[in-house]
Amino acid sequence: MAGRTPAGRRGTGAVTLSQVAQRAGVSRQTVSNALNTPDLLAAATNVLRFFRNESCGKCVPCRVGSHKAHALLTEALASGSGVAAIEEEILQLEETLRLTSICGLGQVALGPVTSVLGMERGATAARPQPRP
Repeated sequence: MAGRTPAGRRGTGAVTLSQVAQRAGVSRQTVSNALNTPDLLAAATNVLRFFRNESCGKCVPCRVGSHKAHALLTEALASGSGVAAIEEEILQLEETLRLTSICGLGQVALGPVTSVLGMERGATAARPQPRP
C-alpha cells in the first residue's frame, strides 16, 4: 500500500501533517511542535529536562549531572550567549554520565545535546566509543 495514492486523490507529492504523524506513530501536535522549534539546542535541552525529571535519583552522576547540565544550558539559552563558553563542560558531563551512570537513561541523557553541539561544529568530531 506504500506509495499508492488513496482513491479520489491525485498524487501531488504533498504530505499532510496527519500523514507524517501517523507514519511516525506520534500525535499531530508532536510533529507540529517539532516543526515550530527552529532552535535545535532548545529542543535538545527540553529533552534533557525530561530525562532529568525521569531520573530515579539512585546514582549521583545522573542525579547531579543532569541537573547541572540542564541549569547550564537553560542559563546559556536565556542569556542568549550561546554554548561556546560551556561546551567543554557539557561534553565532560556527557562523558561522565555515559561512563558512570547505572542505567541507560543516565547514559544517554545528554545525547541529544551533544548531537546538536556536534552539528554546530559541522559534525566532524566523532565521539570515541568505549570498547568492552
